[in-house]
Amino acid sequence: MAGGVGGSLWFPAINSQFDIQIEAEENANEYGDSTHIAVECEAADIVSASADQCIDTEREAAQQAERNERDLEAQKTMAVWTQVMGKAAIIGMGVGIVGLMLIFTTFWETRKAADSAAATYDAYVSIERAKLSFSSSETSFTGSVPTVVASVTNVGKSVGIVKQIAWGWSSDPAWPSDPNFTGPPRHEIVEPSKMEDLGFISQEGGMEHRFLRGYVLYESPLAPDHKTHFSIEIYQETEMPYGLKYRDANLNDKPGDT
Repeated sequence: MAGGVGGSLWFPAINSQFDIQIEAEENANEYGDSTHIAVECEAADIVSASADQCIDTEREAAQQAERNERDLEAQKTMAVWTQVMGKAAIIGMGVGIVGLMLIFTTFWETRKAADSAAATYDAYVSIERAKLSFSSSETSFTGSVPTVVASVTNVGKSVGIVKQIAWGWSSDPAWPSDPNFTGPPRHEIVEPSKMEDLGFISQEGGMEHRFLRGYVLYESPLAPDHKTHFSIEIYQETEMPYGLKYRDANLNDKPGDT
């Protein structure tokens, strides 16, 4: 393609240059023809003493005309090649613009492909990773203090590793705006479709602090840290201690699980 474009510019320019050179050569030869000069002086009907001077004058004029013709030839040739260079520059600029457009298009499509691959991977991880669901299997007493037996069930497809369970007790039924949950590090492995007990969580502050809230921090081989939040209310159905019950509380207020 480049050869065809170059040829379409080069060969016409060469032909034009040859035509200009031939025309200039013919004109220059005509100006320098001594016979023509002599005929011009004879036609002027001048005296013999002035004939030599006439010939010298005409010869100088012919030489100047020949130089002018050569200068004109050079100017015409330069104009032809300047035109060729201008066309080539315009074509080159167009090719450059198309090239830049192709480069940007390649970058854009590459980015789209990378984003699509990342989205596909994220969707795969979301389906295949571990997902731990918190549950409280029962309430009981440790001495005279009510306790909750915490456990998690892996409803995902990969192994989940519990790293921490953090909690706090409160008398406020609303989820705290600035929770300060604490808990020791853990390392329990929960297989898919299995339940794992995480131990007892003892109540703090008496029955007026009946709301237990917190989260389970865990990881999966396919994904970094995730959290499962929980919110439980402990209450008594009867005056007897054995009437102690629990239920989910304010689930709409808690943060979304990750």
